[in-house]
Amino acid sequence: MSLQNVNVLVLGGAGFIGSRLGEQLVLEQGAHVRVLVRRFGGAVRIARYPVGMLPGDAADPAALARAMAGQEVVFDLTMVKEGDAKERQAAAARGAETIAQAALAAGVTRLVHASTVSVYGRAADGDLDETAPRQRTGDPYGDSKLAAEEVMFDYHRRHNLPVVILQPTIVYGPFAGWTADPLALLKAGRVVLVNNGEGLCNAVYVDDVTAALLLAAQQPAVAGEAFLISGAEPVTWQEFYGAYETMLGFQSTVPMTAAELAATERQLARQNRATRQLFNRLRQDGDLRQLALRLPVIAQLYGFARWALPAPALAGLKDRLLGRAPGAVKPAVQPGKPLRLPSLTHRLLQEPKARVRIDKARERLGYQPRCDLAKGMQLTERWAEWANLL
Repeated sequence: MSLQNVNVLVLGGAGFIGSRLGEQLVLEQGAHVRVLVRRFGGAVRIARYPVGMLPGDAADPAALARAMAGQEVVFDLTMVKEGDAKERQAAAARGAETIAQAALAAGVTRLVHASTVSVYGRAADGDLDETAPRQRTGDPYGDSKLAAEEVMFDYHRRHNLPVVILQPTIVYGPFAGWTADPLALLKAGRVVLVNNGEGLCNAVYVDDVTAALLLAAQQPAVAGEAFLISGAEPVTWQEFYGAYETMLGFQSTVPMTAAELAATERQLARQNRATRQLFNRLRQDGDLRQLALRLPVIAQLYGFARWALPAPALAGLKDRLLGRAPGAVKPAVQPGKPLRLPSLTHRLLQEPKARVRIDKARERLGYQPRCDLAKGMQLTERWAEWANLL
């Protein structure tokens, strides 16, 4: 099957992966591409190409029906971002059902649904493949994607929905959050890597993901299947962040063992408590506050601030000094740039030495990742320099 002159609808076509997929569908596949767009202002990347752009939301059955009319292949790259974890799960399930129903009504020949490796929850050390149990972990992103997957599989079983599900890992490259965010963190602070950065990062360059999406649309005997999509080999998290450090020209990661991270968190908690107590005392005790302001160093700093800062900024500084607003306190263990501790989600990602297997995608889809970390980061660096992120 070829996508030459095939009518293709991309849902989420204004997003990071969807925009790149749309480009390739037009330039490399010769497909007739249609995109459903909520905000035309957010679709500048895909708007450069001869695609049909329809206004509407993929959660709206009427808009979806109009968009799918006459389409043969549909790519679903939608994602729910609003609400708490339960609300996002419910919205993802409703959205998946709306898309599945519309695809059946329109008679599409293939629906390719983008999910995530996060549906498997926290990975254990060792190999991870599609036979692993799926599990909810409380992560809003992973749990919402799992809810959508369940609906898609159910519609395949009950109604023979021609859906194929792809589960990418850590997707990096131009316009990726896993590129822009690490670069910003490394520039702004010192980034803690869990378990000394020795855990495995299953990274995949964006063009390898879009190649897998195109293959999933064309292989005839894979409906109802799920496929993990990653690079050929994992790297360590130290290597992944180290590639960004090389781009920036300085080191800004701080490898820590689990014990060192726990001790740092306790120290920061103690310092934050002490700082809050000091601010509370200053706010409550006017005499002590006036005494503090008469100290030469404090008086000089405050005098300079009154001269240099505009009134709103000065008021904000005064509020912070008096404890009326939370202040950002740098830990004593962190001279210079502040220490950036990992979120729970990042910690769960960085801790294990799990190797994502792509054997099934290789055998059934013909998937062959073309970019190892060195090549992918070389391409990424060109974009990051153009985007003024370095």
